[in-house]
Amino acid sequence: MSLFKGSMQWIRDQFTAPDEDDLIDESYDDLYEEEEPTKQAGALPARSVRPQELVIITPGSYHDAKAIVDALQQGLVVFVCLGNLDSTIAARIVDFVGGAVYLLHASIQLMNEDTLLLTPESVSITTDPLAPSDAFPQWRAKL
Repeated sequence: MSLFKGSMQWIRDQFTAPDEDDLIDESYDDLYEEEEPTKQAGALPARSVRPQELVIITPGSYHDAKAIVDALQQGLVVFVCLGNLDSTIAARIVDFVGGAVYLLHASIQLMNEDTLLLTPESVSITTDPLAPSDAFPQWRAKL
């Protein structure tokens, strides 16, 4: 009789409504759990929302080139004054910084013959469309 009772119980289980507790699927919570928003490729970095910081660096030797690149890598705008360096050391620094600018997708602008402006990818620089002319005063004395 135990085989008969077991079969009848199985048939009853198949055709009776299950309890509500049996219907809850724990994997449902895992599937529809809220996830933190992911950073998309087109999203601006958080640094661009805050005001930009400017760092002025006057390197004394070639070893100061690392400090320039570190500041640029942190998302800072870097103003580099090369006026007090030998031209060969200044050229080496410009080469080193130029490679870092390329790798960081930053930009570099020559402000005058011994000053560079380095900006991270999140900063856009526009220049004045007016070309310098004799009608405007020149602020730098020509020697």
